[in-house]
Amino acid sequence: MEGFWASLVGDVWNIHLAIMGILVSVMTLLYASLSGKVEELNSIKQSEEYALMNRATAISNSIERLRNLNKRVMIGLVISFCLFVLTTIIKYLPEGCITMWVAAFIVFITLGLFIYGIILAYDIYSQYQKEIF
Repeated sequence: MEGFWASLVGDVWNIHLAIMGILVSVMTLLYASLSGKVEELNSIKQSEEYALMNRATAISNSIERLRNLNKRVMIGLVISFCLFVLTTIIKYLPEGCITMWVAAFIVFITLGLFIYGIILAYDIYSQYQKEIF
């Protein structure tokens, strides 16, 4: 049974490596969108036209939402990195050291991170829908 838990920790290690790659990509895309919005806001900020003032307000709100989403992606990235380091340490321990409880704890936290990621993906998609329409 020990081999099963060691294999499970190794699989979770691979999952966290993939999650980190995905989150870095998402964070980069959000940052690119955010910097584009900031540039647009800076270009229309000094305008006295009513339509452009409304657009500036909408852009400011969008910038704030994108910053919050990027912070949440960063939180997920930090959690995933910590679990990646933890599973790396555990992966190279002698096989007798990996207990069912340690592996179950790591799997439980990983499932929580998946749920967090699904909620985050939904929020990013909702933000995308708000900006498109």
